Amino acid sequence: MDKRVDISNFRARAHAIVAKKRKAEPFIKGGMEPGPRLAPAQLTNGDNLMEERTDWAWRDCIAIKELHLIAGDPEAGKTSCALSHAAVISAGARWPDDTPAKARNVIIWTGEDSPERTILPRLLQMGADRKKLWFVTGQPDKNGKIRPFNPATDLPGLALAAKALADGVGYTLIDPLVSVIGGKVDNGNNAAHREKLQPLVDFAKEFNCAVVGITHFTKGTIGKDPVSRVTGSLAFGALARIVMVATKNKQGEPERMLLMAKNNLTDKRLHFGYRIIGSPLYENPEIIASRVVWGKQIEGTARELLAQAEDDGDGNAGDGAGDGGRHTGPQDAVRFLASALARGERPQTEIAAEAEIIGISKNQLHRASSKLDIAKRPAGMQGQWLWKLR
Repeated sequence: MDKRVDISNFRARAHAIVAKKRKAEPFIKGGMEPGPRLAPAQLTNGDNLMEERTDWAWRDCIAIKELHLIAGDPEAGKTSCALSHAAVISAGARWPDDTPAKARNVIIWTGEDSPERTILPRLLQMGADRKKLWFVTGQPDKNGKIRPFNPATDLPGLALAAKALADGVGYTLIDPLVSVIGGKVDNGNNAAHREKLQPLVDFAKEFNCAVVGITHFTKGTIGKDPVSRVTGSLAFGALARIVMVATKNKQGEPERMLLMAKNNLTDKRLHFGYRIIGSPLYENPEIIASRVVWGKQIEGTARELLAQAEDDGDGNAGDGAGDGGRHTGPQDAVRFLASALARGERPQTEIAAEAEIIGISKNQLHRASSKLDIAKRPAGMQGQWLWKLR
C-alpha cells in the first residue's frame, strides 16, 4: 500500500492562509499594500487652500486658535499671570505693553483653587468684567446629576457649553494642564500625551480662542532649556506654540519675571517684570485679594534671564556651568566686562564665552552688566544681543 501523502492540498491551504493574513494587515513587508478596511489618507492640493495670518489677543504673546503654556516652580505666580491675562481680555483693557485688548468671554477651569474664594476675587482685583467670566463647576452624568468636571474625559461637554455662549470665547484657562492627561498615561509616552492634548488644540481652533494651560517645572532641571524643564512628557512643550515661564527673581529687581521661552508664531520673545500685591477687594473690603502689577519689558533670552533669577548667589545655580575651580567675585566680573567693552559694542555671546574661560558665569556677567549700566540691543538674529558701555 502506498503511504505517500499528497502535500499539494496542504500547500494550497497554506498559501490561502498567508494571502488572507496579508490582506488583513495594514501593510506587508516590502509592498506597503493597504488592507481592505484601510481608507486612503485625505490629501488637499495647495491650490485649494487659503493661507491664514496669525490673529493675536495680545500681539506677539497670546495667539488666537493656539495652545499656550505658562510653566514654573510652585509659588512663582503662574496662575496669577494667567488670571491677569484673563482679566484684560474680559474687560477689553490694556496689556502690559499698553496695547488694547478686545473684550471677549473667558472660560476657566481650575482643580486647585476655589472660584468663589480665590479665583473670582483675584480677577475682580485685576479689573475683570465678571459678566464675561465663566467657571467650569461641574459636568452632568448620564442621569443629569452634576459631578466634578474631569478635563481628561469631559472636554466634549466643555465644547457644547462653549457653543451656547452667544458671543463666543476668547480665552480658556486649564489649571493644571496635566489634568487633561489623566492618570493612566506614562510620562515617557509622548504619542499618548499628544493624543490627550489634541482636543484642546482642536478646541482653540474651533472656538477661535486662546487656550492656556498651567504646568510646573520638573525638579532638578535648573540650568536646562526652559521648554525642556516643563513637567511630564516632552509633548507639552512641543505641542504648545507659545511657552511662557514665570519665576521669582532671587536678584531682587524685578521681583518676578514672565519670560517667553518659545514662540513658534513670530521671532519676537517678549519678557516682562511683575510683582504680586494683596489689598482689600473694592466690591467687598473684607476680602484680601492679590493682583499682578506689571513692570517694564526686560531684555535678554529666557534661558539667561531665568538662570540669573534662579542664581542663589554662588554664580552656578542658574546656568549649570561651574567655575572650573576658580573663585571669581562680583568685582572681578565688573572689571572683566568693563575691559571687554572698552573698545566698543560687542555680541553678548562672544563676551560670555570669554568670561567662561576665566571662570565668570553668565549670572555674574549679567549682574555686572547691571552695575555698569550696559546698553543692550537686538542684533537682528533670534536671541542675539549686542552690548556696549553707555
